[in-house]
Amino acid sequence: MLLNINPQRSYIYSAMVLLGCILLTVYTFNETSLRLFSHWLIFDESYGHGLLVLATCIYMIHCALAAGEIYSSGPDWFMLLPLLLCSFTLALSVVAGIDMVQYILLPAVVFISFYLVAGRNAAIRILIPLGLIYFAIPFWDHFTNGLLALTSGVVQEMVYLSGITAYISGNSIYI
Repeated sequence: MLLNINPQRSYIYSAMVLLGCILLTVYTFNETSLRLFSHWLIFDESYGHGLLVLATCIYMIHCALAAGEIYSSGPDWFMLLPLLLCSFTLALSVVAGIDMVQYILLPAVVFISFYLVAGRNAAIRILIPLGLIYFAIPFWDHFTNGLLALTSGVVQEMVYLSGITAYISGNSIYI
């Protein structure tokens, strides 16, 4: 049974459910949330853009939820098992002190809990905006050297194909 409520009430309902899911997740996993937030407050490091990404996510979620009517079929109880599994894994990683798993699962728990309460149609609308938060989570440092080598290799090949004389030393290319 699809519930068709007016767009304004639909937006307010979805926004309140999402806010509740975020607050409950942050409260439940406050140690992880505070550590992630502390990474974002150090502006001279590579994750100082986290607050800007968070603000962008909030704005995009607002636009996605306000875009029109959301036809909700009510709670999706099939998402209870994934929520419990993600929450349990997140709790285990807190106990074990594995920060990377905690940071990766935190937005997933928010999304799955919103999916559980608000339903599939509302959850699909916030998937991409909420997914942007992964660009501000400090697990990209582990890929820096590989991505740098890949970029240097591609540029080296492009310089070779273009016929430009260049001196290449490691990851540095001098034209």
